[in-house]
Amino acid sequence: MAELSAHGPIVLRPGVARAFRDLAPLLRPMVEMLWVADRPITTGGHVDHVLPWSKVPIDGVANLVLADERCNLDKLASLPVFEHVTRATTRPRDDLVEVSRRARFPVLLDRTRRAAGGLYGALPPGSPLWRAVKQFEAHR
Repeated sequence: MAELSAHGPIVLRPGVARAFRDLAPLLRPMVEMLWVADRPITTGGHVDHVLPWSKVPIDGVANLVLADERCNLDKLASLPVFEHVTRATTRPRDDLVEVSRRARFPVLLDRTRRAAGGLYGALPPGSPLWRAVKQFEAHR
Protein backbone atom coordinates (compact mmCIF):
# COMPACT_ATOMS: atom_id res chain seq x y z
CA MET A 1 0.00 0.00 0.00
CA ALA A 2 2.91 2.34 0.72
CA GLU A 3 4.01 2.01 -2.92
CA LEU A 4 0.62 3.26 -4.10
CA SER A 5 0.60 6.12 -1.60
CA ALA A 6 4.00 7.29 -2.84
CA HIS A 7 2.48 8.00 -6.27
CA GLY A 8 -0.29 10.22 -4.94
CA PRO A 9 -3.99 9.91 -5.70
CA ILE A 10 -5.24 8.25 -8.84
CA VAL A 11 -7.30 10.71 -10.84
CA LEU A 12 -9.41 9.33 -13.67
CA ARG A 13 -10.33 11.51 -16.62
CA PRO A 14 -13.99 11.89 -17.52
CA GLY A 15 -15.40 8.70 -19.00
CA VAL A 16 -12.56 6.41 -17.86
CA ALA A 17 -14.46 4.87 -14.92
CA ARG A 18 -17.40 4.06 -17.19
CA ALA A 19 -15.08 2.55 -19.81
CA PHE A 20 -13.46 0.36 -17.12
CA ARG A 21 -16.89 -0.77 -15.97
CA ASP A 22 -18.09 -1.48 -19.51
CA LEU A 23 -14.96 -3.40 -20.45
CA ALA A 24 -14.50 -5.19 -17.11
CA PRO A 25 -15.17 -8.68 -18.54
CA LEU A 26 -12.29 -8.15 -21.01
CA LEU A 27 -9.97 -6.32 -18.59
CA ARG A 28 -10.33 -8.56 -15.53
CA PRO A 29 -8.62 -11.69 -16.97
CA MET A 30 -5.60 -9.64 -18.05
CA VAL A 31 -5.31 -7.84 -14.70
CA GLU A 32 -5.55 -11.19 -12.88
CA MET A 33 -2.91 -12.71 -15.16
CA LEU A 34 -0.52 -9.81 -14.58
CA TRP A 35 -1.17 -9.82 -10.86
CA VAL A 36 -0.44 -13.54 -10.58
CA ALA A 37 2.63 -13.19 -12.80
CA ASP A 38 3.83 -10.32 -10.56
CA ARG A 39 4.41 -8.13 -13.61
CA PRO A 40 3.65 -4.45 -13.63
CA ILE A 41 0.74 -3.37 -15.79
CA THR A 42 2.12 -1.13 -18.49
CA THR A 43 0.37 1.22 -20.84
CA GLY A 44 -0.36 0.10 -24.34
CA GLY A 45 -2.87 -2.72 -23.88
CA HIS A 46 -4.46 -3.73 -27.18
CA VAL A 47 -7.78 -5.26 -28.09
CA ASP A 48 -6.79 -8.23 -30.22
CA HIS A 49 -8.67 -10.64 -32.46
CA VAL A 50 -8.09 -14.16 -31.11
CA LEU A 51 -8.64 -15.59 -34.58
CA PRO A 52 -6.79 -13.12 -36.82
CA TRP A 53 -8.96 -10.73 -38.80
CA SER A 54 -6.91 -11.55 -41.90
CA LYS A 55 -8.03 -15.19 -41.69
CA VAL A 56 -11.65 -14.71 -40.53
CA PRO A 57 -13.07 -11.18 -40.33
CA ILE A 58 -15.06 -11.62 -37.11
CA ASP A 59 -15.41 -8.51 -34.97
CA GLY A 60 -17.66 -10.16 -32.39
CA VAL A 61 -16.91 -9.79 -28.69
CA ALA A 62 -16.24 -13.56 -28.49
CA ASN A 63 -13.27 -13.10 -30.83
CA LEU A 64 -11.84 -10.08 -28.99
CA VAL A 65 -9.54 -10.06 -25.97
CA LEU A 66 -7.44 -7.50 -24.16
CA ALA A 67 -3.83 -8.34 -25.01
CA ASP A 68 -0.46 -7.12 -23.89
CA GLU A 69 0.95 -4.82 -26.58
CA ARG A 70 4.05 -6.99 -27.05
CA CYS A 71 1.93 -10.11 -27.48
CA ASN A 72 -0.40 -8.52 -30.01
CA LEU A 73 2.47 -7.10 -32.07
CA ASP A 74 4.32 -10.42 -31.99
CA LYS A 75 1.27 -12.55 -32.85
CA LEU A 76 0.10 -10.35 -35.74
CA ALA A 77 -1.79 -12.64 -38.16
CA SER A 78 -0.61 -15.93 -36.64
CA LEU A 79 -3.09 -18.47 -35.36
CA PRO A 80 -2.72 -18.90 -31.60
CA VAL A 81 -2.45 -22.27 -29.88
CA PHE A 82 -5.94 -23.70 -29.55
CA GLU A 83 -5.75 -23.30 -25.77
CA HIS A 84 -5.95 -19.51 -26.23
CA VAL A 85 -9.00 -19.84 -28.47
CA THR A 86 -10.69 -22.17 -25.98
CA ARG A 87 -10.07 -19.75 -23.12
CA ALA A 88 -11.58 -16.87 -25.14
CA THR A 89 -14.60 -18.83 -26.37
CA THR A 90 -15.48 -20.34 -22.98
CA ARG A 91 -15.82 -17.03 -21.15
CA PRO A 92 -19.22 -16.77 -19.46
CA ARG A 93 -21.87 -15.98 -22.06
CA ASP A 94 -23.48 -13.43 -19.71
CA ASP A 95 -20.19 -11.50 -19.57
CA LEU A 96 -19.88 -11.51 -23.36
CA VAL A 97 -23.50 -10.39 -23.74
CA GLU A 98 -22.96 -7.53 -21.28
CA VAL A 99 -19.82 -6.31 -23.08
CA SER A 100 -21.67 -6.67 -26.37
CA ARG A 101 -24.57 -4.57 -25.12
CA ARG A 102 -22.35 -1.81 -23.77
CA ALA A 103 -19.84 -1.75 -26.62
CA ARG A 104 -22.54 -2.21 -29.29
CA PHE A 105 -20.63 -5.08 -30.88
CA PRO A 106 -22.29 -8.42 -31.61
CA VAL A 107 -21.24 -11.44 -29.52
CA LEU A 108 -20.80 -13.91 -32.45
CA LEU A 109 -19.77 -16.75 -30.12
CA ASP A 110 -21.11 -19.60 -32.27
CA ARG A 111 -19.62 -18.09 -35.42
CA THR A 112 -16.23 -17.72 -33.71
CA ARG A 113 -16.31 -21.33 -32.49
CA ARG A 114 -17.29 -22.64 -35.93
CA ALA A 115 -14.57 -20.58 -37.62
CA ALA A 116 -11.99 -21.91 -35.15
CA GLY A 117 -13.09 -25.48 -35.83
CA GLY A 118 -12.73 -24.94 -39.56
CA LEU A 119 -9.35 -23.22 -39.34
CA TYR A 120 -7.74 -25.73 -37.00
CA GLY A 121 -9.40 -28.72 -38.67
CA ALA A 122 -7.88 -27.80 -42.04
CA LEU A 123 -4.46 -26.85 -40.64
CA PRO A 124 -1.67 -29.23 -41.69
CA PRO A 125 0.25 -30.90 -38.84
CA GLY A 126 3.43 -29.03 -38.03
CA SER A 127 1.97 -25.60 -38.83
CA PRO A 128 3.33 -23.00 -36.38
CA LEU A 129 0.88 -21.74 -33.75
CA TRP A 130 1.60 -18.70 -31.60
CA ARG A 131 1.83 -19.33 -27.83
CA ALA A 132 3.59 -16.23 -26.43
CA VAL A 133 6.13 -13.60 -27.44
CA LYS A 134 8.68 -15.37 -29.66
CA GLN A 135 7.18 -18.79 -28.76
CA PHE A 136 5.55 -20.96 -31.40
CA GLU A 137 4.44 -24.59 -31.25
CA ALA A 138 3.80 -27.06 -34.04
CA HIS A 139 0.15 -27.96 -34.67
CA ARG A 140 -0.52 -31.64 -34.00
